[in-house]
This record gives sequence, C-alpha cells and structure tokens, in this order.
Amino acid sequence: MLSIDEKTSIQARGLARPDTLPVAGKSKSARRDYEYTRNGTMNLFAALRVHTGETHAMTCPTRNSQDLIRFLDEIDDTVPPAAAGDHRDHGQPVHAQEQGDEGVA
Repeated sequence: MLSIDEKTSIQARGLARPDTLPVAGKSKSARRDYEYTRNGTMNLFAALRVHTGETHAMTCPTRNSQDLIRFLDEIDDTVPPAAAGDHRDHGQPVHAQEQGDEGVA
C-alpha cells in the first residue's frame, strides 16, 4: 500500500556563504549564516510505503499531468510487486483473483 502526495512551490534556497566550521580552542560549534539565495521554486512528489516506511520522492520544476505520470511510472519501476501473502497481486484486479480467474480483467 502506498500513500502518495505532492507539495507545490517549495522555495529552493541556497546558502549565501559557506558554513563556518568549529576551530579548536576558538569556537565550539559550527555557524551558519541566516542569509540565503533564492533559486526559484520546485515541486515535490512523494510516496510512502505504509507498511515498511520506505519513501520515494521526485522533484521537478514544473507541475503538470506529465510530471505525475512520470512519477507514477518511476514508482511502478522501483516498487516490487505485492508479496505472495497479500490479498491481491500487483496489477491484478481484486475480483478476478478472489474468484480464481487469473488473467481476467
């Protein structure tokens, strides 16, 4: 089972200056400047395998149906089919499997 969501218009920010690392005897912690540069926006598509906690994500600069289809195709290629003990197999309609009619849609 997968839970799929999207987050649109995420600000892609970068550091204005590199982090300052701790120096022995002078500073105890690293420092990060509060200023940042704006690098436009990104859209995030994410999927969570509910039973295992495994996540899949894809970012893209646009948000349209082709992006969603590409993400769903990527998930289909990377997520293994359901385990043999599940009540239905990957791509198999529930009613056909419950009736024992394999290959019937």
